[in-house]
Amino acid sequence: MRSVETQNWLSAISLTLTIPDICGALETPNARNGVRYKRWFTEWMEPNYTIVLPKIGPHVFLSADNCWALRCSYLHAGSTEIRPQNIELALRAFHFIEPPNNGNIVHMNQLADGLLQIQSDKFCEEMITAVKEWQACIKDKPEIQARMSKLLQIHNYVPMIKY
Repeated sequence: MRSVETQNWLSAISLTLTIPDICGALETPNARNGVRYKRWFTEWMEPNYTIVLPKIGPHVFLSADNCWALRCSYLHAGSTEIRPQNIELALRAFHFIEPPNNGNIVHMNQLADGLLQIQSDKFCEEMITAVKEWQACIKDKPEIQARMSKLLQIHNYVPMIKY
């Protein structure tokens, strides 16, 4: 959230895209990373990106496959173009948008050419909300809690005493 608050969008998006990796690994450590990422995203985030259109039915703006492809392209190559992925995708690229100064929301605008606009702060906030909901569901699962206790931590500096 600090990256969102300071409008450090590249950091915020990078960290946000890694959350399904971490949560998925805590739940199913023996599954392949793409499988666990997509499973976690499908359950906890995809409903935020799905609407039911009259006479058409459900439309998913950002699927688990698309987010996995975005994660791979962005974290490994710094790109939001997802064509190089080996899966059939409805989207070809993403545009992350800064929040407009006028308070309007420009989140989840899908253009006809396969481009999805995502408002940076909304994407990060939705992921944080999903993690909080997930944490509430796994609080009574000791095996996940044990793995969680082994996550990287930043410790306070304590000077070493030299003898």
